[in-house]
Amino acid sequence: MSSAMQYADNYYQWIFDLCKDYIGNEIIDVGSGFGKFIGVLKNKKIIAVDVSPRAIQKIQKEYGASDNITALCGDICSSDFAKRLFCFSVDTVVCFNVLEHIENDITALESIHQILKRKQGNLIIVVPAHQFLYGQMDTLAGHHRRYSKKELEAKLIKPGFQIIRSFYFNSFGFFGWFLNSRVFKPKSLSTIGINSQINLYNKIIPVVKRMDKFLNLPFGQSLFIVAKAK
Repeated sequence: MSSAMQYADNYYQWIFDLCKDYIGNEIIDVGSGFGKFIGVLKNKKIIAVDVSPRAIQKIQKEYGASDNITALCGDICSSDFAKRLFCFSVDTVVCFNVLEHIENDITALESIHQILKRKQGNLIIVVPAHQFLYGQMDTLAGHHRRYSKKELEAKLIKPGFQIIRSFYFNSFGFFGWFLNSRVFKPKSLSTIGINSQINLYNKIIPVVKRMDKFLNLPFGQSLFIVAKAK
């Protein structure tokens, strides 16, 4: 799923449009993957963090000559690795479609809070929404859970975050995920042509984005939260 998503340019631009008013100039991208979001964050200082050596190597190869990009391989839940990140004086941490892959998400949020507390910076999160949508697609994608606003807000408040903004988005994708995960229940992502689905969806995202804003429905495939470290 993550490798296919690297080609979803319009999707990443949609996320940037949602978070651009809250994002600073010095950023840690937790779970950066192959660095797709780095291309959207122009003229920013970015520390890309991922547990995949292959992903970090790709970022290093592509952006190695840039003074603004640092790529580090490690686990945000590891106290030793988290201490390495404390030395970076950042004002923003982004965590896009990553927290659901982390078994101990509370530990991850505590580490991120410590990193941001010095500057009272913002944590910007996108996660899959609504646990009742959890199904075969989530299992195949390596998700431990999906989130409600109430649940994730409580997990953020516990270490000391203040919720700035919180809402569901991508209501169109809600129905597509339900069909794929709860109705079709594929044995593998290839059986439903996930690459073709993502490519098609990426093309129609400009329309989906306008529909989402116009309808303003109280549900969506994803949950967007901005929280400030206090």
